[in-house]
Amino acid sequence: MRGLSARLWRWGPVLAYAGLIFFLSSQSTFPVPAGVWNFDKLLHCLEYGGLSLLLCRALAGSNLSAVRVMVFSLLVSAAYGVSDEFHQSFVPGRDSSAYDALADLAGSSAAAVLRFAVHSLRRRST
Repeated sequence: MRGLSARLWRWGPVLAYAGLIFFLSSQSTFPVPAGVWNFDKLLHCLEYGGLSLLLCRALAGSNLSAVRVMVFSLLVSAAYGVSDEFHQSFVPGRDSSAYDALADLAGSSAAAVLRFAVHSLRRRST
């Protein structure tokens, strides 16, 4: 793939996923299982870990080193998490939480570091 179609293939999922996050955070209520301690924090970790992995995928064909891909994806997904918390502060029935932003950062970091580790191991084995 070349040109626009290649960019859409790489960046389309990132934009669609970010749009899904925005849509979900725009909902006044979000069903969370009762009695599951910090289930919402787990969801935040998984949600932003997914975003971080999609960013890594989009950047994989760039001229950036694996370390820069990791750092860039972590920073962008964490920044999107902070902006999403700000957005939620305007949604009736939702609130903004620094703990949610920290969970976003934790998920983004874990996914980016895991992707970097797998990438490094694959390079060593070849």
